Amino acid sequence: QHYMEWYYGVEGVEYLPRSNWELRGTLEQGWEQLKLCVKEIHLTDCDPRMGNQRGRNLYFGEGILPIQDFCAMVKQSGWSGYVVPEISPLEVWKRGPSEIYETVKEFFE
Repeated sequence: QHYMEWYYGVEGVEYLPRSNWELRGTLEQGWEQLKLCVKEIHLTDCDPRMGNQRGRNLYFGEGILPIQDFCAMVKQSGWSGYVVPEISPLEVWKRGPSEIYETVKEFFE
């Protein structure tokens, strides 16, 4: 979501486009341009309809970002780096670190 906010020149997820197709294209374009510079990915989801406070740092699949498509694209590019789940601490408490780790691992397999 940080890249998306920067790309669209907005501060807050509530101003991001709501089109999954448009967001996918933006992520693809950004990855092609920046992949050689990226050492760490903060993986998160968001939903602009929920506003900036409640709509950011959502668990994967609870927002509108094409997370699985993005992860597949990253994997296909041969990227090697760190993936940090950037989610609410409540999700860590609710799901536990093992479930979160397995989910992220599946996205990149």
